[in-house]
Amino acid sequence: MNGDLHSVESRRVGPLACWLGVAGLVSLMAVMIWADMAAGAPRRGRSAAQHRHSGQQARQQAMVRAAQAQIQAAQEVLKAAQSKGNQAQAELRSALARMQRAADEFRDAQSTVRHLAKELAEIEADILDQQPPDSPFAKAAQRVSLARQKLNQLEEQILSQPTVARELESLSGAARAERRMAILAANADYAAVKDELTQAVEEMERIRRKLFQDDPDWREAAKALQEAREEEKAAQASTRSAGHDKAEAGQSLQEADRAVAAARAAIAQAEAVLRAARANPQGKTSPNKKPGNNDKNKKK
Repeated sequence: MNGDLHSVESRRVGPLACWLGVAGLVSLMAVMIWADMAAGAPRRGRSAAQHRHSGQQARQQAMVRAAQAQIQAAQEVLKAAQSKGNQAQAELRSALARMQRAADEFRDAQSTVRHLAKELAEIEADILDQQPPDSPFAKAAQRVSLARQKLNQLEEQILSQPTVARELESLSGAARAERRMAILAANADYAAVKDELTQAVEEMERIRRKLFQDDPDWREAAKALQEAREEEKAAQASTRSAGHDKAEAGQSLQEADRAVAAARAAIAQAEAVLRAARANPQGKTSPNKKPGNNDKNKKK
């Protein structure tokens, strides 16, 4: 169903591609989809606590699966390290590559930024879903829809003119796209309707941003995401500073003894996560502690 929605929206915004960049078009499509959903969807009324609970459970399950996959991949490395014969080195390298992929997926499953971004998106979806048909946001969405339909109809009229159609049929690829954009841009009526749609979208986006900023749960989630991004950025900078040492370590992993050590460390790391998951099956965090703080306040 999501694929169908994406397909429908892609056809709807076809005329806009001639005057919006790729990033702007993607952003506009997202706003339009949210608007259509908010204008007619029933009120779900999920609280931030419900979001956190369901999100924590999903993260817990994903982390457990990734930990189990890392353990399995590491066990394959241990097995390959004991192999003998001409293919032993190739088998070890292949097992190490699989373990590295599993480790990357395990790390992603534990990424605080990814989880918080998903939680924020869910909160935004609920805020928009809860807007009644007579709300300012729903009315703004309706104005966008009408302006979009008007622009689509006008584009069809312009491009279906015999002289225009023949000219475009003689072109292909980038030349055809550029000429199509030029024809539409030169039409005064098209430019006026385009401006009308632009203003409607900007107004809808202004209302949308205000809805988010007025919601305390959204503000809390947005702040947590920003802090997590800053922490992750700092950690990545620290990791890059040690890049040379990591490269040498990666090359030396081709030796069986180092591969075994790396596999055992990967197993220990994953098993620690599984133990923690069994001790906290719901994936709940303390309300006074944010992920990644590592109990910094305990010593105070």
